[in-house]
Amino acid sequence: MLIRLIGTVAIVTPDGPVEVTAPKLAGVLAALASRPGVAVSQHELIDRVWGSNPPDSVFNVVYSYIARLRTLLKPLPQVRIDRASGSSYTLNLPDDQVDVHMVHSLVAEATELGDAGDPADALKLLRRASTLAHAPALIGVPGPWAKSFRDGVHRERLGLLTERFRLELELGNHSAVVEELSTVVDSEPAAEPLVAHLMLAYYRCGRPADALNRFELTRRWLRDELGASPSERLTALHRQILNHDPALDGVKPQSGTDHATPAQLPADATVFTGRGAELGDLSRLARSQNYTGLATVVGVGGVGKTALAVHWGHDHRDRFPGGQLYVNLRGFDNGDPITPVEALDRMLTALGHDGSTIPSNLDAAAEMFRSATSDSGTLVILDNAHGVAQVRPLLPGSGCFTIITSRNRLTGLSVRDGAHPIRLATLSEDQSAALLRRLLGRAGDEEIHRLARLCGNLPLALRIAAARIAEAPDDGVSGYCDQLQRDRLSSLAVDDDPESAIVDNLDLSLRGLDAQARNLFCRIGSLPGDDVAADLVRQVSSLSETDTDRALARLASGHLVEQPQQGRYRMHDLVRLYAGKRAHTELSVTERAALIDVFIDWHHDRAYQPVEDEEANIFAAAEALAEHPRLWRLILPLRNTINEGRSLDRVQRVVDTGLRLSRTTGDDLGVFRMTNMLSSIANREGDLDGAIRLGETAARLADSLGHREQTIASGNLGVFHRAAGNLRGAADRVAKAVDLALCNDNLVSPRVFVTTLVESLTSLGDPVTAREHLTRIETRLDGQMTDVDQVRFRIHTSTILIAEGRFWEAMTMVEEALELARGQANGYLTAQCLGQLSEVFYRFGWAESAQSVLLTELTSSQGSDRTAVEPQILCDHAAILVDLGEHQRAAQLVEAALRSKLPPTITMNADITLATAHNGLGDPVAALPAARRAVDNFAAMPWPARHEEALWALADAHARLGDIDAARESLATADAISSPANNGRRQRMRPAPTGESRLGASKA
Repeated sequence: MLIRLIGTVAIVTPDGPVEVTAPKLAGVLAALASRPGVAVSQHELIDRVWGSNPPDSVFNVVYSYIARLRTLLKPLPQVRIDRASGSSYTLNLPDDQVDVHMVHSLVAEATELGDAGDPADALKLLRRASTLAHAPALIGVPGPWAKSFRDGVHRERLGLLTERFRLELELGNHSAVVEELSTVVDSEPAAEPLVAHLMLAYYRCGRPADALNRFELTRRWLRDELGASPSERLTALHRQILNHDPALDGVKPQSGTDHATPAQLPADATVFTGRGAELGDLSRLARSQNYTGLATVVGVGGVGKTALAVHWGHDHRDRFPGGQLYVNLRGFDNGDPITPVEALDRMLTALGHDGSTIPSNLDAAAEMFRSATSDSGTLVILDNAHGVAQVRPLLPGSGCFTIITSRNRLTGLSVRDGAHPIRLATLSEDQSAALLRRLLGRAGDEEIHRLARLCGNLPLALRIAAARIAEAPDDGVSGYCDQLQRDRLSSLAVDDDPESAIVDNLDLSLRGLDAQARNLFCRIGSLPGDDVAADLVRQVSSLSETDTDRALARLASGHLVEQPQQGRYRMHDLVRLYAGKRAHTELSVTERAALIDVFIDWHHDRAYQPVEDEEANIFAAAEALAEHPRLWRLILPLRNTINEGRSLDRVQRVVDTGLRLSRTTGDDLGVFRMTNMLSSIANREGDLDGAIRLGETAARLADSLGHREQTIASGNLGVFHRAAGNLRGAADRVAKAVDLALCNDNLVSPRVFVTTLVESLTSLGDPVTAREHLTRIETRLDGQMTDVDQVRFRIHTSTILIAEGRFWEAMTMVEEALELARGQANGYLTAQCLGQLSEVFYRFGWAESAQSVLLTELTSSQGSDRTAVEPQILCDHAAILVDLGEHQRAAQLVEAALRSKLPPTITMNADITLATAHNGLGDPVAALPAARRAVDNFAAMPWPARHEEALWALADAHARLGDIDAARESLATADAISSPANNGRRQRMRPAPTGESRLGASKA
C-alpha cells in the first residue's frame, strides 16, 4: 500500500508512512488518488479542494502543491504525477496501491468467492478489507468534496462490516468477534444490521441478557436521537431471543487450531500526532531477535496509552500472521478489573477453543494459552492493566509480541520478565498544538497554544476541546478558551453526543437514586479535594454507618463514585464538579457550612497521623477555603509534610494565609500553630536564625496556652538548636519537652522529638543517658507502637550502638528496620534506614559498602521527594570517598553541597571532609584552615567523635607542612578523646605522627 486515504492522508515510504498534514495539500493528493491513472484537470482539482472560493493565485498554488507532492513521492519511484494533455495531472500507480481502491477490490473478490460457495476464503478477504477501512477517510481535509468522499467511504465501510460479521456468525466465530463487534456498534449505534449481528453473537455466546440489553439501548437511542423505532427485522430478532428460538443457535465453533484468525484491535484514532520516538521503540522491539517480545506503555490516564498501542498495532498488523488479540483489563475503570482467568477465557475463546475445554484453574488456563500462541506470531495488547499480578499469567508463548498499557509502572515485569518500559508523558505544547491544528484546521498560533495549555496538553482534553470548537465555529478557539476558563464542566463536553453530554447523563443517573443516596452524593460533592476517606464520608453523612455504606454501594453501582483503594472513594473530575453544583442546589447554606466544619475538624484531629493519603486533598481544600477563619485547623496535618522536607514553598503559602486569618479572628491557638509551622519550614530551608526566632515567638505564645503547646514549642527549639550546633541546649530543651509530654500522658510528642534527643546526647558522647530516655519512652508506648515507630526506634537504638562502638549490633538493628520499612512500602522511612546503614558501614570502616548503600539512598530520596536532605547525602558521600582515597571527587561533592544553604552542623562536618581531601591531594595549605575551623567548632559543641576526626585532619596537615610537634599535639588530644564511634576507622584514618599519612593513595 503506497497511498492512504483512510485516516490521515499519507504516503507510505520504505521508512514508514509520511502523513500529509497540510489540509489543502492532502486534498490535492486525495483528488488525484481517488482516480489513479485518470487525468484530473486543474479546474476539477480547484473545485474539489477550494470549492467556490479559491484564492486569486490558485493556479500558482496548485502548481506549487504538485511540486511538493512530487518531492514527497521521490522515495517511491513507481509512483509519479505526470502532466496530462492540457492543464491536467495524472497520478500513475496501480489501483491496489491506494487503500480505498484496495478495499473495493477485496470486497469484490470476496463477493465472487461467496457466490461460488466459499465463505471461509471470502471472510479472509473481508477481514483484510475491514482492517484497511479502520477509520474515516480524509481526516483533516475540509470542503464539500472531501465530506462527500468521506461519507461514501463510511457507507461502504458499514456495508463491508455488515457482510463480514454475517460470515463470521455463519461460520460459528461469534465468540471470537463479539467484543470487536460490540466496539463497532458502540461507534455506529444507528447501524441496525450490525446491532442485529451483535445481538445474535451475544445470544450464541450464552449471553442473552446482553443481547436484550443491546436492543433496549438501541431502541432508546433511536427514539431520543431520531424519533424512530427499531426496524421490524430487529424487533423480530428481539422476540426470537426472548423465546429462545432454536433457529438462532447457528454453527457451533470448532476447538483446536481450525479457527478464525482473531482481529480484535479497536478502531484506530482518527487523528494521531507525535509519539514518533515511542512508536519507533515499539517497532525496534518487535524486530529484535534478542528480546522477550514484551513492552509496557505506562503513563497518566488520558495521556494516550491505548491510542499509541492500537495505532502501532494497526500500522504493523501485517507482521502478525497469528492475528491480534485485545483485552481491556479495566485496571483503572469504574467497574471491577478483569481477572486473569476471565481474560484468558476470552483470548482462548477468540483463538477457537470451546468454553467447555478451557480450565477454570488459572495456572492451567495460562499454560493452555501459552501453548496455543507459541510461535504463532500473534500480537497481544493487554490494555488498562492494574498491576503485574493481573497480567503475568496472560503473557503468550514465544514468538509473539505483547504490549501492556497501564497507569502503573509495572516494574516487576521489567525485572522478572524482561519487559521494556515506554513511559508516556503528556504531549509537549508544540505537539498539542499540532494535534489541535489537525483536528481544527487553521487557527492562530497564539490561540492554539493557549488552548493546549488550558487542556494541560492531555490528549483526551484536547480532543474534547476540538469537538466543542467544531460544533460552534463562530466562537472560534479564543471564545472557547474563555468558556473553558469560566466553566470546564460544560466546556469540556459535547452537547449532542450522549457519551460526552456529562450533565445530561448525570442528571439521569441522579434521578435513578433513592433519597438517601442522592443526599450522600451531594454531601460528598460539597467537600473540596480529589478523593475522600470512607471514615470522612461516614462523618459527613446524615445516615447511620450501615445506611451510609449501603448508599455508597448504590453510588458506586451507578458509577457516580469509584473506590480506587480500600477505604477511599473518589469521583471523576467532571462528576465531582457536577456533584458540587448539585450540592448548591439541594443543600442549604447552613448545611454546606456545617459539612465544611466537619471536614476541617476531621483533618485537624489527624494532624499526627501519616499525611500521604490526604496531602493532595489538604492543598486543594486550602485553595478552595482560602478565607475560611478556621483554615489553620485544616492545614495543621501538613506539619508531617514539613518534617519530611516536601513541598515547602507550597506549605508556607497556605501557612501564611492561616496565620493571617488566625490573627484577624483573634485565635491565639491558631496563631501559635501557624507560627510553629513557619519555624519548622525555616529550619527545613536552612534558615536557622529565622527558625530560632520564630520558635522563641511560639514559645512565648505557648506560655499562655496549655502543656501540649509548651511541649511542642520547647521540643522544636531543641531541634533548631541542634541544627545550629548547640548540642547541650538542644538536649536540654528536648528533654524538657519529653518530660512535660510524658507527665501529661502525651504520647505523640515524644515520638516526634526522640530523634533529636538521641542524636544530641550521642553526639555529646553520652549514649547512656540517650538509652535511658529511649527506654523510658518505649516503656510508655508499650502496646501502642505503630509500624512506623517500630522502624524509627530501631534506628534510634542503632544510633546509640554506634556511639558505643557496637557496630555489629547496630548493623543488625538497622537491617531489621529496613526490612520493616520496605514491608510498609514507605519510601521515606526506607531512605532513612539506608542512610543509617551507610553510616554503620562507614563507622565500621567498610567504605565500599557504605558508598553502595548511600547511592541507593540518594535514589530513594529523589523518589520520595526528600530533596531537602540531598546536600547532607552529598557530604556523606564525600566523606566515604575520602576513606576510599578518591580525594578529588570528594572535594568536588563538598563544594557542590556547600552551594546550598546548609545547617552549621553539616557545614562543620564538610570542613573535616574538605580538610582530609586536600591533605590527600597534597595541598595541606588548603587543608589547614578547614581543619582548624572543624576542631574549634566541634570542641565548643562538644561533639567528641567529630572533634577526634577533625584533629586527625589537623594533625595530618601539620605533618605535611613539616610541623611535627603540632601534629603530635593534635594526635595526643585526639587520642585522649578516643571516641568509641571511631573505633572502626581509627587504625586506617588516624595519621602517623612521623608525617607519613596512612590515608589511602589519592585517585584524583
